[in-house]
Amino acid sequence: MQPLDIAVRAHPKRTIVTLAGTIDMDTCPYFTQVINALHLDGRTLVLDLTALTFMDSSGLNAFLALRQRAETEGGSL
Repeated sequence: MQPLDIAVRAHPKRTIVTLAGTIDMDTCPYFTQVINALHLDGRTLVLDLTALTFMDSSGLNAFLALRQRAETEGGSL
């Protein structure tokens, strides 16, 4: 198992991203790569953090950037 597992489920009006493990400066580039590949197209982006066990400031920065991107593309986080 990787330190961070990401599962993406797209629905007509929302995309759900489930995170399991840790987001830190080592795993954040992987998270960013996966998120940048998503086409939000104005949908709501839902982050399921139920299985996230740790997040440092790099993860928080990535979440803030993701929120800005979602809003810019007409969606929400």
